[in-house]
Amino acid sequence: MRGIAYIWVPVIISAIMGCAKQPDYSETPQLGYVDLALRQVYRENQARDTCDLRISFSDADGDLFVRSSADPSNVLLRYYVYHVDSAKFIMSGVESKSIKEPANGYYSGKAISGEIQIPLTQFRPNTSFKIIKMDVQMVDLKNHKSNIVSTPIFTLNF
Repeated sequence: MRGIAYIWVPVIISAIMGCAKQPDYSETPQLGYVDLALRQVYRENQARDTCDLRISFSDADGDLFVRSSADPSNVLLRYYVYHVDSAKFIMSGVESKSIKEPANGYYSGKAISGEIQIPLTQFRPNTSFKIIKMDVQMVDLKNHKSNIVSTPIFTLNF
């Protein structure tokens, strides 16, 4: 009788675990701001602004990332600088990027979530602009547009 219990207990536990509910994500990707690490690097005696923008994401059907170079860009970035004369933020640039799926189709059809780090350079027109912010939005392969995520306002010392 004990032998039967040793067989059925793992089977019952596996059945319960197999019925675990999938995360309740939307097919429209959801983004969140995590961090923006700003720095200046020197290349060939010339200073260049660089940063790493980290965002969180969730997507119900796993089609947030591009799978090939034929897919359209999936990340849209807007850069803003504070214009002292008008006392307003003005858009200083727009950039699109493609972030490729790291798992070669493995995410397709699956609920996914995690973080993405996006390296950026030259996000302001020149160093006279010291106060900046950024917006980021992603578009999945079915053309679902995520929410727009804004960074906090940063004052640069370089």
